[in-house]
Amino acid sequence: MTRPYRVCTRCLMDTSDPLIEFDRGGRCNHCRGYDQLAAKFLRHGPEGAAELAGLVQDIKRAGRGREYDCVIGVSGGVDSSYLAWVVHRLGLRPLAVHMDNGWDSELAVHNIERVLKQLNIDLYTYVVDWEEFRDLHLAFLRASVPDAEIPTDHAILAVIFRVAAARRIRFGKVPLRSYPAYTRWDWLRYAIVRRLRVLQLLNYVSYTRREAIRTLEDDLGWRNYGGKHFESVYTRFFQGYILPKKFNIDKRRAHLSTLICSGQITREDALQELGRNPYLGAEAEADREYVVKKLGLTDREFGEILNSPARTSADYPTHRDFDPWYSTFVRAHPLRGPRRRARTSPESGATDVTNEATSGEAPPRRRRIAYLTDVLTVHDSRFLEQLLRGPFEPTLILFHAPTPKVDELLRQYPDLRVRWHRFEIAPPARRPRILGPLRRARATWRAVLELRRDLRAVRPDLLHAGWVQTCGAVSAFSGFRPLLLMPWGSDILLWPRTSRRERWLAQRALRACDAVACDADTVRIAVQELCPIPRHRFAVFPWGIEIDRFTPARRDPALRASWGPEGCCVLLMTRSFEPIYGVDIFLDALALARRKAPSLRAVLVGGGSLESSLRDRAQQLGLNDILHFVGQVPNDRMGALVASSDIYVSSSLSDGTSLSLLEAMASGLPVVVSDLPANREWVEEGVNGRLVPRGQPQALAEACLSLIENPDRRRQMGERNLALARERADWDRNFARCADLYRQVIARRSSSEAS
Repeated sequence: MTRPYRVCTRCLMDTSDPLIEFDRGGRCNHCRGYDQLAAKFLRHGPEGAAELAGLVQDIKRAGRGREYDCVIGVSGGVDSSYLAWVVHRLGLRPLAVHMDNGWDSELAVHNIERVLKQLNIDLYTYVVDWEEFRDLHLAFLRASVPDAEIPTDHAILAVIFRVAAARRIRFGKVPLRSYPAYTRWDWLRYAIVRRLRVLQLLNYVSYTRREAIRTLEDDLGWRNYGGKHFESVYTRFFQGYILPKKFNIDKRRAHLSTLICSGQITREDALQELGRNPYLGAEAEADREYVVKKLGLTDREFGEILNSPARTSADYPTHRDFDPWYSTFVRAHPLRGPRRRARTSPESGATDVTNEATSGEAPPRRRRIAYLTDVLTVHDSRFLEQLLRGPFEPTLILFHAPTPKVDELLRQYPDLRVRWHRFEIAPPARRPRILGPLRRARATWRAVLELRRDLRAVRPDLLHAGWVQTCGAVSAFSGFRPLLLMPWGSDILLWPRTSRRERWLAQRALRACDAVACDADTVRIAVQELCPIPRHRFAVFPWGIEIDRFTPARRDPALRASWGPEGCCVLLMTRSFEPIYGVDIFLDALALARRKAPSLRAVLVGGGSLESSLRDRAQQLGLNDILHFVGQVPNDRMGALVASSDIYVSSSLSDGTSLSLLEAMASGLPVVVSDLPANREWVEEGVNGRLVPRGQPQALAEACLSLIENPDRRRQMGERNLALARERADWDRNFARCADLYRQVIARRSSSEAS
């Protein structure tokens, strides 16, 4: 659904950006991002001056005995020209490097010559092969992506590093863009062997665009060319003509918003500037004719390109990460690169784009989702089923031996791809005390290697990982991005409290992920206590249930009659037989409650590691005549089983949003549950259920008796729960939010690469 149009109250960014978000004051996430980056990287004042002086001394020391001590890029624009002026005043001996891609305007050439001559700086110009470069331009135009100037950005940085390496210069500067074009081997050669460094010198000076232009005009005879980046004919045409017409993108919004956030212009002046479009009429038409002719296109071919459906680079298979170890290593090194790169070289990637864009394939491919879990639960199966029905192509990666659940899933969905590995990364409760950490470390690194192989084979657009300390940690160590984490509850609420290692693993996984999907606000708060994550990277929604499957209409009289005589009250628990779910507490409460309600009956659904001890406990308490162990129940039978009961009970010691609770609410049952933060998001004491202190059988028994003795109250609570479940717990509706989150994470990563 289209969002209502909205503009940031601080800058000019608006809802033409699909990833924009606004806070309560109407300010957008881009403003917050600018403030964070400015606080981190800008070094003004005495501290910045001292740091700059130290950097200059380092550069001069490293350049002793050489003709040049640093390299700067020049384009004829404001930033690069002003950088040349700053470097000259600092007493450095730079070599200016210009990448001529065939689109330089006469004004840009004039500015380069004038500025460098005045400053007595030598110039090295690299001229690209026009036929190759023209083919790259056409590839990106026909691919219909908004980041069609990537070939130029790639070449600029590649040329600067080649020149710096060839002349044994250790310091370089990229004034406008810093998207690497070199391969991972080039990066290793430049960063490790050659020890090249990139310094953003303008971060250390008090730089304002208006003052920089005045200085360049007065001191160096530099001439203004109009809009930002308009020194290039192609950039001027692409940003001023193609982006607005084809993609509804006005780059001036971002440029002016940056000036607003940095205090260089008021919002009112920026709005007036935005209302004036200098690139209209005769100039735009002249550039159109020139660009179309130089690219070797006809007017008809260019019109087809302009009118073809818009896409993003993520729609193409060449849009992939570098090998995970490389991504992780780059982020840790002073010569920093972006967190995600294409696997192929720019040339081969662009060629592939050309082939795909011109092959007549109409719709973009389905998004590939790698779904990682260590054991397939019913909740995982439901996610995979929904993914297969939607516009996604999931691959299940399973860190466990194949189970009957996998076979059942494959029979139902033969198109599902599954990759499994026969080892287990055990959670804290299942590890031996002495050898457990060593075995887990070995299993974790085996899992990392296997996962990297799987991801290279699957080539997903997004990696979805479940349990944070197991699958989440393995995913973080793999280095793959974008990564979506989905905590299940205990991994956030309990495991970090068991040891420092568990806490560290959770924090490591959370820091590495691009988004976190939580089923309850309680889990979100716990995540933020572990690792401060920006609010916009969270999505909080209950996983939900199938409303049509869980409804009072599924009540089965024959099933109900098998549990006890007519008029008895049946308590239901559908939690796994594991320590965290407190099933033994329920048995103790049941023994207490039957003293006042002899006709009471109870049903336990599920299985687990404690089943044998729970059966022994029930026998010791004399509950075998009123208690039914029905074992594991297929999901298609659960609806009738829940609807045939009277009261749902859960004595869990910890929980996120419990799907068992939602199933009971949708079936019209009153509920008695532990007083946990996540349960309080669904149950209001005395209104639609009872909340009891966890771990207290006596309180649990009294709460159950209060409902057993009051059928009218049970009916009223059940009706409220039914309405609430239909409003908030619909699985189809809630999964749509999950699908939107997938798209946003993929798009956000693509957008960050494009910028």
